[in-house]
Amino acid sequence: MLGEDDRRQLAFALAEGRALVTHDNDHLRLHAQGVPHAGVIYRHRHKYRMGDLIRRLEEIWERIEPEDMIATIEYL
Repeated sequence: MLGEDDRRQLAFALAEGRALVTHDNDHLRLHAQGVPHAGVIYRHRHKYRMGDLIRRLEEIWERIEPEDMIATIEYL
């Protein structure tokens, strides 16, 4: 989905039942506009090294059920 329109990315992730991990502010804007999604995990660009990012994602996976992630944003 790299390079696809943000709405298409959110729709694809929703259809797959997957949260979207992003550093793109446009996904936050779409959330504020009420665009349906299965969850957005937002991180600031370059804030985490890859290993740290993976650990933080694992923490979210362990603490939040997929159905509780729908239409929410988690900030890293």
